Amino acid sequence: MTTKTKTTCVRDKASAKAWRTMPVTDLFDKLPVGKRYDQRTVFPYGKVPVIDQGKSGVIGYHNEEPGIRASEEKPIVTFANHTCQVTLQKRNFSVIQNVFPLKAKEGVDPWFLYYRIRDAIKFQEYKGHWPDFVMLQFLVPPHNEQKRIAEVLSAFDEKIENNNRIIKALDETAQAIFKEWFVKFRFPGYEKVEFVDSELSKIPKGWEAKGVLDVVERISVGKKFENKTALPNGKVPILDQGQSGFIGYHNEEPGVMASTDKPVIVFTNHTCYYRLVTYPFSAIQNVLPYVGANGFPTFFVYYLTKDKIKMQEYKGHWPEFEQQEFVVPPPILAEEYTNFIKPMVQEIAEAENENKKLAAMRDLLLPRLMSGEIRV
Repeated sequence: MTTKTKTTCVRDKASAKAWRTMPVTDLFDKLPVGKRYDQRTVFPYGKVPVIDQGKSGVIGYHNEEPGIRASEEKPIVTFANHTCQVTLQKRNFSVIQNVFPLKAKEGVDPWFLYYRIRDAIKFQEYKGHWPDFVMLQFLVPPHNEQKRIAEVLSAFDEKIENNNRIIKALDETAQAIFKEWFVKFRFPGYEKVEFVDSELSKIPKGWEAKGVLDVVERISVGKKFENKTALPNGKVPILDQGQSGFIGYHNEEPGVMASTDKPVIVFTNHTCYYRLVTYPFSAIQNVLPYVGANGFPTFFVYYLTKDKIKMQEYKGHWPEFEQQEFVVPPPILAEEYTNFIKPMVQEIAEAENENKKLAAMRDLLLPRLMSGEIRV
């Protein structure tokens, strides 16, 4: 018999007998979903998130009553019928077609349910997987061990969520500095600068009003992917038009090369999300990449153009985006801003990379915990 420790260990055979083989349908109740939404009926911002079948789960928001109630104390698991993506929702939400909310039954820990059914069905093709899913059986430990397993795995996710908060704070800081320099005109040395009239407003001397096409260069996205050709795991992420911007992976060459030294901005044509990408990627239809042009660095152009167009209805917005005008400084000041915020962007990239490693470690540990190979 192996001695029990405070950390992971192998337990005795008598303890192992408490594990039971159970049909997956004995672990949850499938909930009604209420009103379903789609890309055309969601907004970039709102009270209630709408869960879709993509890798990260959120397609947008609405401001009506939520279809499903959830909370930190009583989270709800979702299963995506076509892509086999599983999420854990801790706030009220709604869903699109083919996303099924699952409530843990009495005696089943909801976090354990979430981790237990993750990757239970391996996505092979874009089809309905629910009939296969409900035929599964799992080895299930007693409730107290369910909780311990979930605590081990959720520690990785909590660290990932903390990194995401850091990423958000850094991005907001870079945006606040941009506003201070280029909207309020309180850039370094502004006290000595003369202000002159322009067609838009009084602006610092040497600054100009320019259109989008004066500061932006569209680049090719390469081969386009879609839900049906995205994999749950792979080498190259595929960006989509959802709120979180990520639908899955593929294992071919990336359509767009990007890095912290050569970032790329993407604009989602129908939903009006803006993202600064610092890693190689591919995309679906209507995800439009661009970079800075005519001496204006991409970092500067990202914060210049971000949120300039907001989604009002599901339609193509690039023609409207092209018509926008901005007050821009001489490129040398835009370069100074880029150098100032670049350490923040590098820290964001490092946090994103750490998240990938944490997720890989969690996913390596998960099947061993669920099989009883490692006991806690």
